[in-house]
Amino acid sequence: MCSPEHHCDRPEQCETGQCETERRIRRAFDVSPDGSAILEAVRDDAGAVTGFLLASINPAGRELIMAAPADHLVGRELRSLVSAAAAAALWDVLVGVLDSGEVSRTQVEHGRYPLRIFDGLHARLDENSVITSYRDVTEAVEGQRMLARAYEETAEMRVTLQTALDATSDGFTVYALGFDEAGDLAEMRVVHANQAGAASFGYEPDEMIGMEIREYFTEVVNSGLWAQVVQASRTQAPQHHRVHEIDHDGVWYASWDNTIAPVGQERMAITWRNVSTEESAVRQLARTRDEALHSATHDGLTDLPNRELLREHLQEALRTCRPDERVGVVFVDLDLFKEVNDNYGHAAGDAVLKATATRLTRLVRHGDLAARVGGDEFVLVLTRLEPGWRPEPFFARAGSHLAEPVWHESIELHPSASLGAVLADQAATADVDALIKSADAAMYRNKADRRR
Repeated sequence: MCSPEHHCDRPEQCETGQCETERRIRRAFDVSPDGSAILEAVRDDAGAVTGFLLASINPAGRELIMAAPADHLVGRELRSLVSAAAAAALWDVLVGVLDSGEVSRTQVEHGRYPLRIFDGLHARLDENSVITSYRDVTEAVEGQRMLARAYEETAEMRVTLQTALDATSDGFTVYALGFDEAGDLAEMRVVHANQAGAASFGYEPDEMIGMEIREYFTEVVNSGLWAQVVQASRTQAPQHHRVHEIDHDGVWYASWDNTIAPVGQERMAITWRNVSTEESAVRQLARTRDEALHSATHDGLTDLPNRELLREHLQEALRTCRPDERVGVVFVDLDLFKEVNDNYGHAAGDAVLKATATRLTRLVRHGDLAARVGGDEFVLVLTRLEPGWRPEPFFARAGSHLAEPVWHESIELHPSASLGAVLADQAATADVDALIKSADAAMYRNKADRRR
């Protein structure tokens, strides 16, 4: 090639401009950021390639392979310039380029530490010359490898996570949230569900993808879960909720604990944990406690409040009565009840007591009370009475109801009762027992008058 610094021994080419063209090519060759080199093939007598000698290399090429200055490199054989592995990887490619004339691309590793990766393009110049250009792609390749490893690790993590989610008994569902023009939550569509989450609603996980929550859980609003999702979406903070499932008869049969966790602005993850056993135990404990309290405050035979509950109710009635109101305490005693037991047996006596309890309950109004305080003794608490209230009309009505026949095993029994009453205001709150005794005394006076 000609250069302006040297005498040109081909003046006829310079005159035609060819020398200038070669100079420009040489200039581009030297300033290219990619490494470039020209290799000359050495052949044996049979024409087989036995080596590749370096004919030319640009500065970027020397820097990339960390080689000596050009005058120390030109004429050296390929295998003395690069590692044995790199030479082995290039040899067949370069021979193929010479034979076919087609451009070829390779990626080879060169160097000891650190190991570098070069991406090269190889093209035939003539039957014995190859030009090769190469660039260091170590960082790019490492980046690709790291990205591939990240994808693999992510895929493995997804599989691991899915396996763990499917193995748990807790349901797990992720929803895509849809909002209307006003910004209010309009829909929740499933984007992921684990096996337990889908099975609890009778589906396979793949079947639920894209389903709107109301398609399979119609009570999402009534159960309060929808409101908790709205709250979690607004606050971007997890919420906790318990859903109770009720059958068509209004009977509870299952409960679920939910954790509602926002995943960004448009995703919501909801876990479903079956706590029916725990909830059943809580409800059973509450029933047992209520039954124990009821048993402690009610008569076992008639289910009327006992004396203890009577005292509490009477105190509260006196405490809350207004100045223009009175509370009436009516004592009721069955006449000749012992004869019923003696003549017909205790079962007949129990039938009379139960009938009396039912009739007394029907006589009192809302806020009043009928209680059993002894064997055949009952007390009524009548509220919101006028100060001038007289008991005689009430006695007549009560006596008529209580005297209705009671049938027991084809036996017609005819009970009767004696009644006595006292009126009281707030001043009597401190001594309700004395008030009950006064009503009892009034009853005995009336019983004695009836006997006379």
